[in-house]
Amino acid sequence: MAQRSQELDAASLALNKSEARLAMALQASELGLWDWNLQTDEVHHTQLKELFGLEPEYVTAMLGHLKPRLHPDDLPLLKRALVEHLKGRSEDYQVEYRVRHGDGHWVWIEDRGRAVERGPSGRVTRMLGTRRNISAGKALEEQQRLASTVFEAASEGIVILDPGYKLIAVNQAFSRVTGFEIDDMLGRNVVELPSSRDARRHFPVIRQALLSHGTWQGELVETRKNGELYPQWLQLNVVRDIRGKVSHIVGFFADLSARRESEERMRYLTHYDELTGLANRSLFRERCARPTSAYARAGAAWRCCISTWTASSCSMTAWAMRWPTSCCRKWRGA
Repeated sequence: MAQRSQELDAASLALNKSEARLAMALQASELGLWDWNLQTDEVHHTQLKELFGLEPEYVTAMLGHLKPRLHPDDLPLLKRALVEHLKGRSEDYQVEYRVRHGDGHWVWIEDRGRAVERGPSGRVTRMLGTRRNISAGKALEEQQRLASTVFEAASEGIVILDPGYKLIAVNQAFSRVTGFEIDDMLGRNVVELPSSRDARRHFPVIRQALLSHGTWQGELVETRKNGELYPQWLQLNVVRDIRGKVSHIVGFFADLSARRESEERMRYLTHYDELTGLANRSLFRERCARPTSAYARAGAAWRCCISTWTASSCSMTAWAMRWPTSCCRKWRGA
């Protein structure tokens, strides 16, 4: 009897240690354990306060107490996953859903479980499972989704390089501007890519700027797939990991062709009449100002004659600028 008692005590001690290790493991993994009796709807939880912000004594029934706290948009998905498992159509029960936290906000939960007991008819009577808060992961997924949307929808070309200057990602605008297919560019080093002589001349300067300052921006003359040259504004930035080492180089570039054409068009309209194509007063003043400034700096004199023609008469006006008084008299008497 004494030996049997010692064996039971040893087994009990081992069980307690095992339960303690399990509890610590669950706590460290931030997992909550649940045990659900489907016949009585009674459920036992761990980490309920940490996950849902609720006291365990107020949540003793799965359907009676937890179901009302589920997000209505997630309820059909949860019900479908549970029914599929109860009917034996899935090996495990696994679903993600939102639950209203004790303080009112929604938290994302990943729920996993399995049927562990069945009645004589084969109907599930007991399930065990775990659940964990995945709100942070969901928020990160949303940020990544938004970043991916911005990446692909951006009108500017975006390139991502590894520390060795190999392309690991480009967006649709890159292909649209350059004419190169995305799959043909990935994995290639920038020095291997088709580029203009101007761009290649800038490569050493760009590399040195990235090494020294972590950023570079400037205007280049680049080439498209068809050989056409175009003005490009390029900005490169170094991305470092938590240890301070370079992990990526992100580049943004824009085709300046349309801007240059617009600037040239505005310059033309400023100096020429759109209907006749003749120079206007603005161009005359600009051209006139050049010798005026030059002669003024030299202290020399010059004359400028403006003729204005109309349909009925012709008149001439003479201007003297920085002309000596004696010369002006001669001009007026001429």
